[in-house]
Amino acid sequence: MIEKLAQKISRYFVSMQVASEDNREVIAYGLFHILSDVIQIIVLVITAWLFKNPLYILAFTLCFISLKGYAGGAHAKYHWSCLFSFTAIAQGICVFCQWFPWDLTPFLPVSMSALALLLVIYKAPVVHPNNPKPVRKIKQFRKLAILVAIAQLILILTACLIFPEGIGYILAGSFGELSAAITLILPIPSGREVTQ
Repeated sequence: MIEKLAQKISRYFVSMQVASEDNREVIAYGLFHILSDVIQIIVLVITAWLFKNPLYILAFTLCFISLKGYAGGAHAKYHWSCLFSFTAIAQGICVFCQWFPWDLTPFLPVSMSALALLLVIYKAPVVHPNNPKPVRKIKQFRKLAILVAIAQLILILTACLIFPEGIGYILAGSFGELSAAITLILPIPSGREVTQ
């Protein structure tokens, strides 16, 4: 559906002479990703509003995306399964963080973030076969993934010390980071790819 809409818009741009026929596929590809991101954001905002947990979703999503962007990892085989599985996992974790009594200890978010850092050091970056990268770029992404994981660990540790009453939000963020790190050890599905 999104791909067809992107193709239709790119053909319209060509017919209106806004773009050339040579660039139509590139424009359709870019529009596909823009539309996908917009739909993902709309779905997350709607579900966050329904479950009354926008700050939890924000913490989870920011930690997930900031690490996943450099570390890579497994992707869903199809776009819609990516959209719905991410939303379901994020909302499930965020509802759990929202309603569970987290006044017990800050140990859990810090240990989850440390585990994510270990996974990143061990495995990052995982390059998708449909999106190969030169060795120089892989080394650069590895360094950046490790730096992001270290920064998130420091941020989570500091937040636990300074903002202990916000442990649910901190935990949602550490779950987001760990979820991104876990995708590094999941198998990459074959067939039609969903790019980063």
